[in-house]
Amino acid sequence: MRAALDDRDSAVRYWGATGIGNVFARGEIDKLPYLMDLQERLADESVTVRVAAARALCHSGNPKATSKALSVLADTLADGAQWERLQAAIVLDEIDEKALPVIDSMRDALEPKQELYADGKYTVRVINRALNELNGTNHTVK
Repeated sequence: MRAALDDRDSAVRYWGATGIGNVFARGEIDKLPYLMDLQERLADESVTVRVAAARALCHSGNPKATSKALSVLADTLADGAQWERLQAAIVLDEIDEKALPVIDSMRDALEPKQELYADGKYTVRVINRALNELNGTNHTVK
């Protein structure tokens, strides 16, 4: 999986980062050797690779790496295309309280974006769910 992070094909890089993130989430490997490689992917030309690397880093347990990853997720949530925003929202929902440092960005994402298909409302619903989980609330969105 680590070698996949350097592949010329963005789909291979995505799956490498996703696989490492899955293993990190289960706590099955020493994470230190992967941190630098994943942090380099935070600047990947492919947004989906950046988000997958951010997800892995959020599961790394390294506060500095998590902070950098959260910044990428918040930026993608604000400025990404339809499916990139959704991918970032899903990661923020998945990581639970680790998302708290970007809660303001999550709140901003509750506003539908008219330039997106169906105003990006599915992403809004995912973020709403994540915020409800974080805040112990039961807000609904239209």
